[in-house]
Amino acid sequence: MTLNVVRLDDAAPHPWRNGGGVTRELLTWPNADDWILRLSVADIEKDGPFSAFPDVQRWIVALTGVGMELGEPFNVQLEPGLPVYAFDGRFAPMCTLTSGPTQDLNLMIATNRASGWLRRLVLDNPSGGKTHWLATQTEQASTLCGVFSWLGTSVRTQRETVAVPPRSLVWSADDVRDWGVSPVQSCWEFQCVLST
Repeated sequence: MTLNVVRLDDAAPHPWRNGGGVTRELLTWPNADDWILRLSVADIEKDGPFSAFPDVQRWIVALTGVGMELGEPFNVQLEPGLPVYAFDGRFAPMCTLTSGPTQDLNLMIATNRASGWLRRLVLDNPSGGKTHWLATQTEQASTLCGVFSWLGTSVRTQRETVAVPPRSLVWSADDVRDWGVSPVQSCWEFQCVLST
């Protein structure tokens, strides 16, 4: 039972077919060819349409740069510091950069096989503590959870404590109960529960 750590700097960049940027996959589970969950960081270098992913729920958050706008049917501005934006992957909105390249964190989950979420970490009790406890409180083998940290953090479970370097993901499919994360600045958590 282990916490797996993946550094963004160790993930190979995969250029997009349209030449608009590159994607670095941090986690494709259970495998890259037939994934249920895919977590990645994208470097968007120029305007262009998103790819459509039918039967996939998507979450996206801007990490660096000024940000971008997703066009029809969403017409939403995404900037660093704003909440995670969730949308139906069957749509392929136009992405327009606000002012130069931007980098974003992306989670995709196949909705016919699982459900889940991505959200920014906040302190459970800002006035009384420095540790966030993840919402995952289950021991089901069908659950995955993890934390992506931009600045670095420490994750504590019932079994171990792991130092997470900056720009890294820590995740597990077998040690998913009672995670404590500290510090929480610039950290995002995900959960994926397989359909039964």
